[in-house]
Amino acid sequence: MNLLCVRQGAGQALLLLALWSLHIPESKPQALPPSPTLGDVMPVMKVKPDYPPEALARHIEGRVRVRLAIASDGHVGEAKILAADPPGVFDSAVMEAVARYVFKRNGSGYQADQEFIFRLE
Repeated sequence: MNLLCVRQGAGQALLLLALWSLHIPESKPQALPPSPTLGDVMPVMKVKPDYPPEALARHIEGRVRVRLAIASDGHVGEAKILAADPPGVFDSAVMEAVARYVFKRNGSGYQADQEFIFRLE
């Protein structure tokens, strides 16, 4: 019985060794399609977000990074908060401002990332 187990174990080891030694050609890397996000693209009409009164009263500063889906006519179709520090403090002000942004028309939709920094001066 033990001899049978040893033979099966040895057979499995040989099978694994044989499979491991097979030459499998490496696949060539495929070219990735261009990213639909253009990074930081400047709008042709920019609206400065209002400093939230609560943040102003509490002397809170922060930043928000947002991804904008730009329609073919240059207007913002959708906006999504990517990061906010502190979370939730400046989000509404940013969303209201970017809804009025206008970007360069390019005949097709694209995405752009924008970062807003809120500093007390």
